[in-house]
Amino acid sequence: MLVGDLIIRRDSLKTKIPELQRRLEQKGCVDKEEYDNTVSELFNLISELQSFSIILNRSNNKSMLRLGNKDITVIDAIEIRETLKRKIDVFSGLINKTPESKFSILSLFKQRDNLLEEYFTVYKSIILSDWSNEIG
Repeated sequence: MLVGDLIIRRDSLKTKIPELQRRLEQKGCVDKEEYDNTVSELFNLISELQSFSIILNRSNNKSMLRLGNKDITVIDAIEIRETLKRKIDVFSGLINKTPESKFSILSLFKQRDNLLEEYFTVYKSIILSDWSNEIG
């Protein structure tokens, strides 16, 4: 199985778990048997999510990718991507909420665009790694 396949399965669980939990909390169950079965299924999904996350973390710690002229682990690339995203969000906030008189809007756009280019480079490297590396 490719890392990308496992990511899709993990993300599906991340959607299912809150849906089932909300259903249990809001609607309740018709009887004790349905309640027990629903709780059991919810716990099974949570355990499966944990297993997928552990497998992905191990794989991301071992797998290397090329970023610029350096080889780094996928987990490091993910952290770099998330840091770039936070920086991009800062510029987006300034662009959308700050009166133009305080900052040069064009300068903010340029700085954000530079970060976006870096972000997409890292993002593409991670995606290529996800769809070329086997789990295990």
